[in-house]
Parts: sequence; structure tokens; C-alpha cells
Amino acid sequence: MSQVLQLLNANEKNLKNISLELPINKIIAVTGISGSGKSTLMFDVILKEYFRREKIINNRATDYDKYCRPDFEKFFYLNKVIGINQKSLLKSEVSTVSTVSGVNEIIKQLFVKFGKIHCSCGNYVPSTCDIKDVFSKILSTNNTKLKILYKIKDSKDDIKINIKTINAFNIEKFYNDQIKKINIKVDGTYKNESIYGEINSSLLNRDDIEVKKILLVENSEMIYDFSIQTFCNICDEEYLSIRKSLFTRSKISKINGCCTKCNGESFLDTVDFESLINNSSVSEKFINLPHNGKAYKYIYLQDKEIFKIIRDGQNDVDFFSLRHDIRDELKKLINEKVLNHKNHEVILKYIRKEMCLDCEGTGFNKYALSIKLDGLNIFQINDLNFIDLKKIFLRDEKIINILNMIEDLSLSYLKLSRSTKTLSGGELQRLKILNALFNYVSNSIIIFDEISSGLSLQDQNKIINVINKLKSQNNTIFLIEHSEYLIENCDMLISIGPESGVNGGSLINNYNYKIRKNILRNKLSSDQKLFFSNVSNNNLKNIDFYFPLNVLTSVIGVSGSGKSSLIASIQNEYKNHKDLNVIYMAQEDLYKSSRSIVATYNEVFDEIRTIYANLHASKLLNLSISNFSPNTIEGSCELCRGKSDSDETICKKCFGTKFNFISLSVSYGKYNIYELLNLSFHEILQLNISKKINKLSEILIKLGVGYLSLGRTTSSLSGGEAQRVKLAKFLLEFFKNNKNKDTLLILDEPSKGLGNTDITMLLELIDDLLLMKCSVIAVEHNEYFIKNSDFLIQIGPKSGPEGGEITFCNYIQFYTFPEKHRTGSEPQIVVNNSLINVPDWMDDHYFKKIKNFHERSSIKSNPIVINYMDENEVLNALSYEKEYFFCPFFDEISHFKSVSKTAFNSIRNTLKSFGFDEYFYFDQKIELKKMSVTYDHKNYLNIFLKTNDINLCNTIGGGVIIIKNGDRIYYHTNRLLDIENIIVGPREINKNYFNKYYSSCCYCGGIGYRKIYDISIFNDEILLDDLEFYKKFNLSKGDLYKIKVSIKKFMEEMIFDFHKKLSDLSDSQCYYYFYGDPYVFFLSKDGRKNALGDRIVWNGLFKILEKYKSIPNIDCECPYCFGEGYIQDINYYLVNGKSIYQYD
Repeated sequence: MSQVLQLLNANEKNLKNISLELPINKIIAVTGISGSGKSTLMFDVILKEYFRREKIINNRATDYDKYCRPDFEKFFYLNKVIGINQKSLLKSEVSTVSTVSGVNEIIKQLFVKFGKIHCSCGNYVPSTCDIKDVFSKILSTNNTKLKILYKIKDSKDDIKINIKTINAFNIEKFYNDQIKKINIKVDGTYKNESIYGEINSSLLNRDDIEVKKILLVENSEMIYDFSIQTFCNICDEEYLSIRKSLFTRSKISKINGCCTKCNGESFLDTVDFESLINNSSVSEKFINLPHNGKAYKYIYLQDKEIFKIIRDGQNDVDFFSLRHDIRDELKKLINEKVLNHKNHEVILKYIRKEMCLDCEGTGFNKYALSIKLDGLNIFQINDLNFIDLKKIFLRDEKIINILNMIEDLSLSYLKLSRSTKTLSGGELQRLKILNALFNYVSNSIIIFDEISSGLSLQDQNKIINVINKLKSQNNTIFLIEHSEYLIENCDMLISIGPESGVNGGSLINNYNYKIRKNILRNKLSSDQKLFFSNVSNNNLKNIDFYFPLNVLTSVIGVSGSGKSSLIASIQNEYKNHKDLNVIYMAQEDLYKSSRSIVATYNEVFDEIRTIYANLHASKLLNLSISNFSPNTIEGSCELCRGKSDSDETICKKCFGTKFNFISLSVSYGKYNIYELLNLSFHEILQLNISKKINKLSEILIKLGVGYLSLGRTTSSLSGGEAQRVKLAKFLLEFFKNNKNKDTLLILDEPSKGLGNTDITMLLELIDDLLLMKCSVIAVEHNEYFIKNSDFLIQIGPKSGPEGGEITFCNYIQFYTFPEKHRTGSEPQIVVNNSLINVPDWMDDHYFKKIKNFHERSSIKSNPIVINYMDENEVLNALSYEKEYFFCPFFDEISHFKSVSKTAFNSIRNTLKSFGFDEYFYFDQKIELKKMSVTYDHKNYLNIFLKTNDINLCNTIGGGVIIIKNGDRIYYHTNRLLDIENIIVGPREINKNYFNKYYSSCCYCGGIGYRKIYDISIFNDEILLDDLEFYKKFNLSKGDLYKIKVSIKKFMEEMIFDFHKKLSDLSDSQCYYYFYGDPYVFFLSKDGRKNALGDRIVWNGLFKILEKYKSIPNIDCECPYCFGEGYIQDINYYLVNGKSIYQYD
């Protein structure tokens, strides 16, 4: 078969049976409106599956990799896949052009390979320490010890030293599994070099021995470490041997180039005493900070500390008139207090930064700066721009290739040391390409996500040239794109749609990329203008410009020309203006956390929680605002703690809602907190919850993402969705502050991640704003957005030093747009093809089996259990009944297989809060307060409560509604239920339920067997809680203590009764005792919930004995899964009488 990429029936997330067959060595555009499924196809299917298969082939796969893959039927591609996502590079002071481009790593390698250590005396220093230098240092010391740590590589023979020498020089030899060590005592008695000569020949000069350390130690303190030190042969000055870690200011490695004085920051924080201290006497308030009568606020400086220093009648003089020694001592105290709290907003104004004199502002220590490459140290190299760097490194082909690519991208003017914080979005976007591709890449798929973001038409043309170079190296390039210019220059086109979310995910076979949106806006003009003169921020060259108010102005120009600098100047000029409110939306990405949702990001979640907390039902249950968040102990599910799922496995207790059932029992109208958070904004708007939430809904609907919900996690948003959610936050601020002042709304790249359809909706919203005393100025590169603007300011003509000038400032009708150039023919439209013949891969059969079994399986019939498809079907079928019964322990039994005393008390208290005061045990009615905890957990499943509220019955009853018909009891549910064997399945299942990764036996880990030990030592008459018995196994004190704690806790919680003899246990109880409880754990006092060491567990006696290899054991079939490796529940789901492990 010729090289192709084939994908059959991809259904991951919102994708709908996408099937593709694509040739290699092509440039392929992937387009569609925001949220349609483009990134899902490329990153979540193709890239993710490549990584999974690579791990399997190279024997690095975890169980997750073996059993879990994206949702598709078949996939074929033989070579490497590289993904460069939409996420912006980090902007920070520490991050530089050199580090993010990848050039920094190459430079460090060149320093290690060709660098020379220059001594201050003018001599070249050897890069490593010679053995003669070691000897000379040793012979000049007394009462020291030479330690040599070494490792034998290939030979099994250890070093041999003459026995007379060993006795004479007190040589000690130590061994462990890997590193060997010899100690040699050195004193003035022995001044000959015979011992060192012998060590040199037997240890240091052997190819099969790797010397790890050569240390000289005096009084347990290291004097020299010859494995990392070297010395000048002329002046004996000490240096560090050359290594990569020396050329970084990071402290990850102990041997680094960081200046110890300033911690690599190049400057020091100092206290500005001139502004901090006033002219009052020191006995009064002489520091310009609030004083509470006893101490100065914010720096916690107490008066008694001051008066302890001031003495000899100095109380009545001002600080600067104090005697020198007293002033210096007091200054030292104040300096320490202020610097300890320097990040406080009040203290910041008294802090100034001064250049570090130790490193002269380089941030590097003397060891790093002493190493030079072509006469320049690491700081001087990083202070070059790429043009000058190319002149130095003409000899290195690798770095020249990178520098040529940098030149192609018009970034040569950038200095390597320039902070990413000062770069434009387009500059960062191009550096991101270099970061991923500074190694030569060939015969690969490279996926670029929104590569045109932040780039002008001229910049995009340069990107096309780079992409074509990559293509010439036999690469296949995928461009997830909205830019029509880039799409036109591709070979093939994949269109996903037709809409977003659930209405997207299909391959559009008849997509016509030539269809353009008409320019919709009527152009506006205004006589009111803002004028700016002599603006010289960054590369701006004393420019004069203006823009009209109440219109849409776009600031355009190539990346790095000065657009962001111009915007910053406007913002700074009108930051605190009394008549103009300025709102600025920067380019930074929306913060994407797994717990962050649209409601929290847009600051409306607290309002929703407050509404729920003030409802009548909440007050009856004594619930507060804390009960309505999945991120609090009070509101979150007791099992997943608000995470909902892990790798798409739904939490078995909350079924993915994240909340506990008490919080879910309160409804606003007909919606509980989870249901309301998952309504679309179209639905939310109909509820009229509040003005702010209504306005947020209106904005997002107008921006075309009304299908999103308040509870949508920000981490799951596409780039375009995230951009509009972010924009909504700033527009909310506009509507909040739009009272009596005009507003200037500054938007940096508002069209980022948006196609023309989405941009049209954005422009319509901007038109609404322009009618409300608002002026909008946007930094933009998108041609469609720019052509729909009213006024243009163009910065140029080029980037960096060659930019910073106004090349156009007028209404758009006077602007001439540059011509476009197409590099090839029109792109071929890719159509869906489900008839392609895709070769099988090694595990395709396994995933096909799971899918087929899920579609065809049914629960083994049970005469007293009536099963339904889902919970809604249960509720509809029983809505006519007058009374319902429920068991409140089903969810607890489902996950933990038992009910702890703590859980029992919590459930009973919840029942009380709902007004229940009695329960039924079989047919006996008993007061609720008499309900008691028991070791026999099966009894819990016979406890019923009665209600006439079917929804409450379903919620508290774990999705099982009990109906009494005379003497007969029937359980109506969609979940697996076997009362006799105490088995309660999850409330809903998907195909992952039949995947061994998610349903492997917890007792054997899915391998089907366990170790069993000789139990003949057991005395049937000994009680299992008798610690003396466990001492017979010669367990460690730590293990004995853990057994003691576990037995005590599990008995307190009524999980298992250890106060029994082995002969008194049933078979199931024996299994529990020997194999442990994989479901239940408790936290030790003050324990951390995510720290495994803080958990109190019962792993079973056999598990405890595993690490004691001297105790005889054999492998035995797991008694829980009978060797099949699946949980017991799986056996209840059948296809033609066969379970999943029998099905083929």
C-alpha cells in the first residue's frame, strides 16, 4: 500500500462517522466554524492515537494506553505525528526569545563543545581537573580524607590495591548495588605519591570504570569536589568544569550559572528610605506606613523592636540625624521587615530595583561568565540579535538552518535576551513554530492550530514559504485555519460543520471555500477625534496620530511593527481620565482549569449559589452558599470531590454531576444546581434569573455561542469559544460601567480563533456598542474584520527597528489593500468516504468487541427487579403511583460495597433534615432515631422509607424506586441490582463500562490471580485483632503499627469485625480478611485527602506479607473474578448468554 493516512468512522466527542483517506506530502487545511470539531479530529484523534501506538510499540504503554483509545473504528499511518497547539507561549520576564525559540539549547551545547575557560590571570583553564592537580591539592592538606566513588561498567572485576598499601594508608572499601566507594586517610606522615600512582593506574585510567566523584573531606565537610572543579595551572584559581547547567540561571541543577546574590534576576530589591522615612522623630510615626498604636502595619515592625535599638537619648531626633551605628542597626531592621513584605501593594512603592554589582546585571555567576565562545560569554551571546548570531555560528549547520528559518519569518531583528513579555502576538506565534521545529523534521505529519493567529497578510505569506519548505522535506502539513489566504494556498481542504457543538462534527462534502461573506456594515464617521503627539513607546518613533470616536478603528501592520505599543500608549494616556472609561482586553489566553467553568470565569457563579442558598428548601435543610459548589466539601460529591470523571469514566456516586445529593435536592423552579448549570444560554435567558446573567446570556447569544452553558468547563472550550467567553467578560464590564462616561473599548485581536461567520456576529455586537457612547479600537490582522472597520491606523513599514512609523491614518475608503498571491492551484475538497479499506491494527478487534457488546448486551433477568433504559423512563413509567419506597444506602453500597459508621450517620442525618421520622425494616415500622449501624451490610438493603415525591425518592434512593404490591416488592431501576449478593451497579453505563481498564477486578488488578501464603501458622482460636499473632511473621514495627491502626479504625467504623476467630469467619469474610478491601479508606488525623500515606486502609494480610519474600507463597486464581480479571458486576451483562470476556 502506498503511503496514506486513513481514518474510518471517527466519533470522538461531537464527530459523526468521519472517514478519510489522505495522501502524504500535502498541505491540508482543516476549517469550520469555532467549536465544530476541527481540533477534536486532529489532536484528540490523530495525534493522540499516534502517541498511544508509539508507546505500545516501544513497550512504554500503561494499562490506560493498552485499553483506551479515541473513538474510531480503524486508523492507519506509519510515520511520526507532531502537534503545535493554539495555546500561546508564556509571557514572562524569565522567558526569552532564546528560550522559547529553542536556540538557547543549541547555544548551550556549543558552549559545552567549544567553550574555553578564561582565568582572570589571562590563562586558559583546563575544562576538567587533571589527576596531577588532584594530587597536589591532597598533598598540601593534613588530616583529610580522600573519597572516590566509582561504578564498574562492563567488567565484573573490582579494582585491586596492594594489601600493604591498604594497611599503610588506612583504605576503607564500601559497596552497594550500584556505586562503590573507597576512603583514603591523608596526613602529613605520607608525602610520597605511590598511593596515588597506584589509584591512577588501577582506578582512574580504566575504561570500564566510571568515576562518579572525587572528594576531599575535612572534619566531615567537603573542601574540594574534583569531579566538578578545575583549577588554573598558573594562579591556582578555582573554576567549575564546563557543563550545560552552567549556562542557565535556573536553580534546577545544583551546579548552575545563577548569581547567588540576585538569584539570577540581574537586579536587587532595595528599600527607598528617602520616601519611606519622614522627618518626624523616631519616637513618633517616622515611617510612612499606618500605625496601630503598637506597630507599623504591613511590615509588622513593633515599637518595642525600635526602642530596643534606640538608646543614649536619641529618641527625639529624626531618623537621618541618629548616631551612625544606631541608624545603621535600625536601617538593617527596617530593611529586613520591608523586603519580607515587598509584594504587598502598599509596600511596592517603597521598593526600587538596583543593578546587582556581583554579576554586573548579567544574572550569571563568575563560573558561567568565565567560559567564552569566540571571545564572548553566555550573557554577551544572548545580548546579540539573530543577524549578529549568524555571523558567529557560520560553522554550525544546525543553528544556521534555524537562523535561516528565523530570517524567512522576518524575526532576525530580535535579541535573544528579549523578554517574551515585550513581544507581540505575531512574534510569539512565529517563535512557537521555531520552538517545535528547531530539529530537522522529515517524513512526518505536522499539525498547526491557528498558525495565522496574530499575523498580517504579509506575515502569512512568509508562513506559507516556511510551510512549503517543511513540505519539501517529505512532511504532510495540516493547518487548522480560518484564514482564507492560507486556505487558498493549501493542496486539500477538510471542512467540519455545519455548526458548532452537537450540531457540528460532520464532514461537509460540498463546501465551497470561494463563497465570501459580503461586507455588511455601513461605514461610520465622526467629527469627534482623539489626537496623540510625539508618541515614542518601544519602537514607536515620535509618531503623531488620531482616531475618531464612536466608530470602529482597526490598528493594522505586520507583526512586531508597533501596534501593541501604540495601543499601550492610548491606554496609559486615558487610564484614569475623568470623562472617558477605558476597558482593555489583552491577548492573553483565557485561563483554562479543569475546575474553572464559564460561570466562575464571568463572575456569576456566586450569584447563582446565593440564589439557591436563599431558597426555602435550603433554609429548611440548613444549607448555605458552600453547599452549591462542586469545589467545596459541603457541596461536592463525597467520592470524586467535584471532579465528575477521570479519563471519561463517570463517577459512580454522583454520576458526573459533581455535587452530592443533598445539594441536588434543592430546585430553582424545576432545575437543581447541576441542571441549571447545564442549560444553554438560550434557555438561561428565558428563566430571567438576574440582570447580570441575562446580559451575559444576551452577549454570548449575539456572539454565536448561545449553545454553551454556565457549567461548561473552560478547559473544554475551543479557541474561538474561549475567545468569545473572554470577550463577554469585558463587555459585561462595559455595560456595568457605562453610566455617564464615554467608553473606549480596546480589543487586542478580538477575531482570534473566529471564522467569518463568527466575526459577522461580533461586528453586529460592536455596532450595538457604538450606539451607546462607545468607541472601539482593535488591533487586527483578519482581513474580513479590517474591511468591515470604519477607520484604519497602519504601523510599519516593517518589524522591529524598521517599524514604528505611521504609514496610514484615515478612513478605510482611502486605503489600498495589498494583493494576494496564490502559490498553487485551488485546494481539493476532501469528502467523507466510509468505503475505504483500512488495514487492521493489533487491538482493533478488542475495541470493536467492546462497542458491539455494549450495543447488544442486556442485564441478566431478575424476577423482582424491573429494568429500564434510563432514569427518565423509570420516572415516566411510575408517575401514576401514589406512594413510593426507597433505600437510602444503594449509592453507598454501589461504590464502597459497605456502609461505614460515618456514612451511616451522615445518611441518617440527611433523612432527618428531609423530615423523615420513621423507616420500614421488612414490614416493621420503626422510629428513625432507632436506626442503628451494623456489621451485616446486607441488612441496609432491607431498610425502606416511604414518600409520595417520586423525584425525591429517585434522588435519595440512588435511582431505584421501590413499589409494594401486596406482599411483593419490586425494584424499578435502570441500574444493575442483586439484593441477595449485595451488588448494586452504576446508575448508568456506557461502552467504557465493558473496557477492562475501567472494570478490572480491584482485588487482583485485572491479572486474574493473587498470591496466597501458608496459613498453617494460624491458630484457629486466636482472635484476629490480637497483635501478638502478627508478630509471628516477623513484620516490621511500621507494618505492625499500620495493622493496629487499620483494625481499630475498621472496627470503629463497623466495616469488619476483627474480634473474631478465623474459624468463625464465613468464606466471604475470610476473603475480606486475607485479600483486603480495595474500596474503603479513611484519613488519619489531619490527613491530606490526596496523600496515599495519610490513608488508613485494610489491604489484607496477604498484601502485607508480599514484601516479606521469606514467607512461602504460590499464585492462585483470584476468588473474586475467578481468573477473568473483571469486576463481579460484569457477569450480569450478557449477549447470547455470554459475558464480555467470553464474547467474541
